[in-house]
Amino acid sequence: MKSCRLIYKSVARPDLLENDGLQGLLEECVEHNTRLGIKGLLVVSGDQILQVLEGPPSFVNEVFRSIIADDRHQDVELVTYEGQGGSHFYDWSMRLVELDKLEPAVKDLMRRKYPHDGDRIRLPDDLIHI
Repeated sequence: MKSCRLIYKSVARPDLLENDGLQGLLEECVEHNTRLGIKGLLVVSGDQILQVLEGPPSFVNEVFRSIIADDRHQDVELVTYEGQGGSHFYDWSMRLVELDKLEPAVKDLMRRKYPHDGDRIRLPDDLIHI
């Protein structure tokens, strides 16, 4: 397997989501992932995180092990791990999507498509809904 895709979910510790903690995490991801050849996407909704990591299996595994050990993440859950032929995020070392900060029309569309608790969109539990 030359490349893999790993998707996990976690619950963010509150301080990660305030005082530029999320921006700091994104900058850390971009720097580290660029060095390792990892691409991906970080989706945040409330305190829920869904992250996609793509790249060489040994490096993706290394990053995931560090995430599991990182106390900024709680209840880390592996959603999927699979071999892949190409990257969905070929030119992104890491992108951030904050669902709570979407434009109202886009957020309304997301609430119609995905389960939600009031104004907060719930991240899916299975890949069929991602």
